[in-house]
Amino acid sequence: NPDKSNGTVTGAIVGGIIGGLVFLSLIAVTLFLWYRRRKHLQAKALEAIPLTHDLAYIPPADNKRERLQEVISEKALAQRQRDELRTNLGATRGTSDSESEARLKRQVEVMSERILQLEQQQRDIEMYQEGLFGSGSSQPPPGYSVTSENGRSTA
Repeated sequence: NPDKSNGTVTGAIVGGIIGGLVFLSLIAVTLFLWYRRRKHLQAKALEAIPLTHDLAYIPPADNKRERLQEVISEKALAQRQRDELRTNLGATRGTSDSESEARLKRQVEVMSERILQLEQQQRDIEMYQEGLFGSGSSQPPPGYSVTSENGRSTA
């Protein structure tokens, strides 16, 4: 039957063309997405990222109040833990276990250092907030020049 074989050949050709176009479209979309992702990752790699372990780092201003509350809470917890350690240290003074006493002393020292760090962070955040929201200093930042009304630049 020649009509039937002719229809089968035409169907195979049309199916092959459509399949090929779908395959090429998938490759094009995949390459586009890969290129866009690579471009985004390269741009992100170039951004300056502050080091979170840097004690001088202060997060952006939008969450300063939340961070201040976190620091105050963390400091209170550290103070309670230090006081508990001191109490335990006082209770072990009469015992002969000098190793546990030395360990407790070291823990008290570590907690005291952490409290000092948290207090410094608290002061830094409060000073930053005071500078933003309080009267603050009327002096411009270092290196900032202000042009007066007569056109002269003042530093």
